[in-house]
Amino acid sequence: MKPHFEAIGRPGPGCNTAMRPLEDLRTANAARAAAQASIEHADTKASLLLAGLGGPAALVADRPGLLATAERAGALATAGAIVLALVIAVGALVAGWHLGRCLAPRLAVPGDQSGNRFALPVLAARRGLPGSIPIEELRDQAWSAAGLLAGIAMRKYRNIQASLPWVAASTAGSLAWLCADLILQAH
Repeated sequence: MKPHFEAIGRPGPGCNTAMRPLEDLRTANAARAAAQASIEHADTKASLLLAGLGGPAALVADRPGLLATAERAGALATAGAIVLALVIAVGALVAGWHLGRCLAPRLAVPGDQSGNRFALPVLAARRGLPGSIPIEELRDQAWSAAGLLAGIAMRKYRNIQASLPWVAASTAGSLAWLCADLILQAH
């Protein structure tokens, strides 16, 4: 029979594995480390995507004459160039907003983490930490922190996921901008 797990990965009711508190604490610390690594990976992905948005901007900036060339080619070409410019700009802005939300630090202690030894703001403030607490309470705090970190990682990945269509639109728009410029210059 497979063990049942709660949302944060802690063995739940009906679990046939009985861990001693110290083993459970070690497992919670491993889960915290895995969630922290997921946060770091999400930050790296968001940073790379955000930096990658500079490519479409640079491509458009390298070919600023498309609007003037399109204007000489007629109303349809002008409308197409304006639509491309809007796709690139809106795509980059919305993608940047989602990626910025992903990278924004979360400094508040959500929920009831005020006495949790594993919560970053509590560690930084070094307040409310008794000298010695029972291992069961320490284990519970570690699982709580692991769940908190997993929630942060999930929010970051949702923001990255939300940015991807906008990154693609901005990139595709800039490539279309380049093609349109080359085609219009050839005529």
